[in-house]
Amino acid sequence: MRILFLLLFITALWADNNASNRELVHLQDKKFLRSIDDVNDTDAQNIITKKVRGLFGLKPYRENYLLPFAYREGDYASYTPSDKYTNIEAELQISLQYDAYTNLFGLDETYTLAYTQKSMWQIYADSAPFRETNYNPEFFVSFPIYHSSDTLSMKMLRISLSHQSNGQGDITKLERNSTPLSIEGYEDTWLQSRSRSWNYASAMLVMQHKSLFLMLKGWYRFKETPENDDNPDLIDYLGHGEMMIYYLYRKSLIKAKWRQNFQTGYGAIEASLSYPFANQENVYWYAKIFSGYGETLIDYNNYITKFALGFSFSR
Repeated sequence: MRILFLLLFITALWADNNASNRELVHLQDKKFLRSIDDVNDTDAQNIITKKVRGLFGLKPYRENYLLPFAYREGDYASYTPSDKYTNIEAELQISLQYDAYTNLFGLDETYTLAYTQKSMWQIYADSAPFRETNYNPEFFVSFPIYHSSDTLSMKMLRISLSHQSNGQGDITKLERNSTPLSIEGYEDTWLQSRSRSWNYASAMLVMQHKSLFLMLKGWYRFKETPENDDNPDLIDYLGHGEMMIYYLYRKSLIKAKWRQNFQTGYGAIEASLSYPFANQENVYWYAKIFSGYGETLIDYNNYITKFALGFSFSR
């Protein structure tokens, strides 16, 4: 059933490649809009029109993707005997933003709310559990920079407040003697806390040279009390910032990301390539490789090398 779901999804993408099929969809929208012309309530008619045309203000933020094949070297850690993870899984990400206000102080700045959710789905394992999901709400202000240069032109400064967590609880607070699960070999693992989170402020500078974009981002983690800090050494592995490069070549978009903590020596690199899927306007082939620490919060201190392939719906 799970494989059938993926096959149906891919088939739908392929069918939507047909130009005449896309035109039929647009015609259906127009017919529907004409059918509501007799709605007497003008406000209600405007809402219906916005819903059909998707004009409620939500926009893609980071990439939105479905990667049915994601392979890593080695095995994922299992906390309970009921979880039998494989090293091949599916990866999903949903990322949206809403521009709430602009130009409050006359600087052409934009105030934005954003949300990103990234899930690791063990679709090839028994019962197909979601191994890990990370939730990342953000608020940021973007200031355009009107600067021209023959080399790198500064384009934007973005200041953010963010929270990221995996939505897990601290299971170590359970009483060992009163819990129903006591299985040999898992006494020291299943009762470990799986809760991971951090709150941070960040600043990002965006620069451009023709089809090349360079982004420098640094962050500061807000301190937490020791009893509430699930991952006090998180920055040891994530570092204090990252550098991102975007390069557009014809229809292809190449992205590379690098972060490093020079004191601990831990870091990560990630590279991705997207290309239009069968001449689609909003669907792309998407390939990604990651190597290092911090792929997800649950594995922030585990070294992972992983290759993933699938489709993205925004760039």
